[in-house]
Amino acid sequence: MRRKLLPLLLAGCFCLVASAKDSDADLFMFWPNQENAILKLTFSKFQNMGSYGTQMTLVSNVLVQNVSEKLIPKASFTVTLLDKDRVRIGKGDLFLDDLSPGESAKVQFQCASAGVPQ
Repeated sequence: MRRKLLPLLLAGCFCLVASAKDSDADLFMFWPNQENAILKLTFSKFQNMGSYGTQMTLVSNVLVQNVSEKLIPKASFTVTLLDKDRVRIGKGDLFLDDLSPGESAKVQFQCASAGVPQ
């Protein structure tokens, strides 16, 4: 009897709180949660790549670590940016593929923001 292995495909949503404070601290997130983590994501400080009126394009380098024991062939996440008052100011998509157990990958996350993070 042959057994068919199903690949692990992840999809989810993150909410990040943006801050105007000039901090170099990285933002760590675990998916789906810290106790049962499959992925650990480390977002570097967001950089403003350009603006037009109150709209900005923000970029962050993200280190994604597979902390599970399973191959992750594909994953996609919608990342929402919130200001300090938890008002949604932007969102973007984060994609990765072929992440073996214990492996890390650097990806770039880009999003549009309507308004300046407060």
